[in-house]
Amino acid sequence: MSVEHAYLVLGCGYFGLKAVDALIKEHPSAKITVVDKNPRKLGNVSSTNCRACEGDALEYLDRTVNGSSMALWVVPAVPIHLAYEWLLNRLSGKTTVKRRAKRIPVPVGLDLGLPFQVRSEQGTLYCSYADFGCPDDCPEPLGYCTVTGMTREKPLYEVLEGIEYNGYRSFVIRSRQLAPGVGGYTTGDLVALFERVSSAPGQGALLSTSCRCHAVMDGLHFDEGY
Repeated sequence: MSVEHAYLVLGCGYFGLKAVDALIKEHPSAKITVVDKNPRKLGNVSSTNCRACEGDALEYLDRTVNGSSMALWVVPAVPIHLAYEWLLNRLSGKTTVKRRAKRIPVPVGLDLGLPFQVRSEQGTLYCSYADFGCPDDCPEPLGYCTVTGMTREKPLYEVLEGIEYNGYRSFVIRSRQLAPGVGGYTTGDLVALFERVSSAPGQGALLSTSCRCHAVMDGLHFDEGY
């Protein structure tokens, strides 16, 4: 089955179940694997299109990237920055890598000038073109907002890719709209991200997952000697 119709939904809470329903409506022949630690939540998956797997989302993702020859769409529906956590695990010395990295906060001086910018206590930056709640079925048009009608010169992922700040290199994994209100990236995108980050010069990096309007960003610092 091609990547267009194979999905890995990580998390089976409110957003995970919404993603499953939306994907099936958009692609009735889709094959979907849903992963969650909680078997009760997995019991809410009733579609014959779905395979429910009990387990940790990050561990399952890592095994899939390592062991699958088929590309899959990954749909993050867990309350963590999944691509960042996966990358950090790869760069933390738990596997053989060219460079080792550790978690750092996004620099407090970084200001993107966006309507919405909020940092968590751990230093994660959440940012958006919208300072209001977006409709669940937004089609994510290019160049303008469906709610306000205002034009936007660049999608947010392009803005983030262009960041240059105090020696930090910016890397972005783009979240593409797979169904109304559902975004994701492929396992191949993750592998490409790892190759780019692990071979890039510099001691600091910013990693974002971003669609056209919204993003989450975290920081990495590389140890000396790698």
